[in-house]
Amino acid sequence: MRRKRSTPLDDEHHSPENCSADLRARILSNAPYFRGLPAQAIEAVNRLFRSVDYPAGASLYHEGDLAEALFWLLTAG
Repeated sequence: MRRKRSTPLDDEHHSPENCSADLRARILSNAPYFRGLPAQAIEAVNRLFRSVDYPAGASLYHEGDLAEALFWLLTAG
């Protein structure tokens, strides 16, 4: 059995229902992956985001899996 991977990235605390496109763009522009990109590129990346709900404890990926998506997690609580 493969072990779960965890990648702790902590930026700000917001409830999922309050994660607007403007807030995502601000978070993206400050993230190491996207920092320094022009606003137009940030907007293009931001348009690709979609919100998905997973139950607590769900496995999103496992060590060794091929990358198919970039996950940014927003936890409630």
